[in-house]
This record gives sequence, C-alpha cells and structure tokens, in this order.
Amino acid sequence: MEMATVRQDGGGSGVACGENLTCPETFHPRGCPSVAGPYIVRPRVPEPPQPPAHSCPARRQHGAEPTRVKVGDLDKDVVLSCKEPPETWQLNGDPDPMVELVPAGTELTVVGLDLPATGNYTCWAHGRLLDTTFLAMRSTPGRLIHRLSDEQVKAVSCHAESYCGTFKCEWRALEHAFFRARIFRSGESPGAWQCTGLEQRGLVNMDFVEPGFCPFAEEMQPLVLELQALTRHHLFEDFRLRLFLRDIVRPEPPQNVTAWREGQQLHLAWAPPASWSHPHSYFTLRYRLQYKHHDGSMGNLQLETVQEIQLAGAVRQVRLSCQDPFANSRWSAWTPWKDV
Repeated sequence: MEMATVRQDGGGSGVACGENLTCPETFHPRGCPSVAGPYIVRPRVPEPPQPPAHSCPARRQHGAEPTRVKVGDLDKDVVLSCKEPPETWQLNGDPDPMVELVPAGTELTVVGLDLPATGNYTCWAHGRLLDTTFLAMRSTPGRLIHRLSDEQVKAVSCHAESYCGTFKCEWRALEHAFFRARIFRSGESPGAWQCTGLEQRGLVNMDFVEPGFCPFAEEMQPLVLELQALTRHHLFEDFRLRLFLRDIVRPEPPQNVTAWREGQQLHLAWAPPASWSHPHSYFTLRYRLQYKHHDGSMGNLQLETVQEIQLAGAVRQVRLSCQDPFANSRWSAWTPWKDV
C-alpha cells in the first residue's frame, strides 16, 4: 500500500495515516481471519531471544531433516566444533571414515570437502554424545530450486490477498529436498524457521504471517525471506528475497455478484472479497466489469469504489475483477461468467 497517497475514509472511522501512526495493541482487523491472537504493532517491544537456526523440530527417522546444518564448498576445508573436547568423532556412525579429518581440541577440520565427507558428524567422550552437526555441500545455483534467470528474485513467487500481514510464497524444486524458510523485517532479528517436514519435489509453497504487521502504517523496511534447501544427498542451496507486502497484494475476485432487471435496466451488485482488509471505506477497491451482449459483442467498464451499477441493453453475461487503486497491485482473477 503506497501510503504517500492518502486514503480517504468516507465511513467516518477517524483513521488517519502518517509516520507516527500505530495500531492499537489489541487491534484485530475483521478482514484478517487467518491471523489469530492480539495484533502486535511496531515499534515492537523487546522479544525473547530467537531460537537457534536449527529450530525446526528434530526428527530421527530415516529421511527427516537434520537439526544443525553446516555448509561448505567443494574442495574447501570446513571446521566443525564440539561443545566440549571430545575423545572421538564419528561420521554417519562410522568412527573411522575414509575422509581426511584433523581433530584439534574442540574443533575438527574436514580437509577438501567432497560429497563422501558430508553427513552427520557426532563428537563423543566416555561413551556420551556431546554434540551433533550435519555437514552439507553447497550446490551450484539453480540445481535444486528452479530459476528463470540468474536473478534470485525469479526463483520464488509471493502474493498476499490483503493487507493482513499474511502471504504465500511458492517455488519449484528440481530435486527431492527438505525446505525451510523464515521472514523478518530488514534490520530486525530473524524469526523462527518454518520447515516442510517432508522431502518435496515440484511446486512447493509455504504460508507466512508477520504478527507485527500494521495495515494502517507505511512499510518503511522491506521483508526479507530466507529460503534453504537440503537434499538427502547432502546438497544445499539458499537465497534471500526482499519484498514489500504492498507490492505483492492481489485481491481475490469480488463475491456475491447478483443481478436483477427492472424494465430495460439491468441492475448489478457485488461485494469485496471476504479476505479483503477492513474497513472497506478505508481499504477501497477499484472494479472492472466485462459484459457480453446477445449479439456476441462485448463491453468493458472500470468503476471506482462503487459496488453496484445499472446497464441498459441486451446484456446476457457479466463478470468482475478488482484491484487496490492506491498501490500498483495486480488485478484479481475474474469471477466466473454470470448469466443475467
């Protein structure tokens, strides 16, 4: 939502936008059904320390994603660490792997990383497990996640149905892989990881919620999306994407389209999509109407904020779509053709 353009609130709700605007601490917009709990606002109160980077639940069955991941490059040395000085190190349960390893104190250097040297490293003392690290090797960009070009932004597509702070991102996995992702505002602490839990290939998507998002305030800093992929063959790929919610908003189609005739006049009425932000007098929508005549000709109208209209002539079918007029948002999909 480009807040340099002031929305006119014709409903008398008293909402005004400015740099110092904050949402009430318990604000919960009715147009945001998927956001639960109190609506926390920015500036945020200090939060407890974030979970470590391996915050996705650890799973011990075969094929589950590892907990802590260390990533190295092909033919480069990688240094692993243990919480305490260990007596022995193991790679995938093997105390004597065919890999060049150099232990020193609490550290272990893996010399000249290749695929046989990747996997689950554990350090032990007196028969007790001290620490675990999963070592993966970085893949070439685009091997795991499909990219349309060298630009990382082309690898993922995100969209939001409203200004509720919720959105969905999707990408195409070229190999079976585990995926995890997290979002945070630029300059703030990263949030917790979200994991797919199971290996996926093909189209992969995740839903995200920014609990501190205020729909009435201008976005000053972009959201950062971090995405990581890890295959069972221990290949790793990652990238970052920066975005503003206002740039990815695409409303759902209008709902409750009704039509009735009075003499030669066709009356049409409709409502904003159920997922659209409230109040509608503040979050207005622009509509476009497409209609077909009985002789096969078609007409188009663009309508600002109104939710009903009268048409003259022999109209037989209509459909509608909508967009946010205050941002450079995409038009929604069309409603199905409605016989009138």
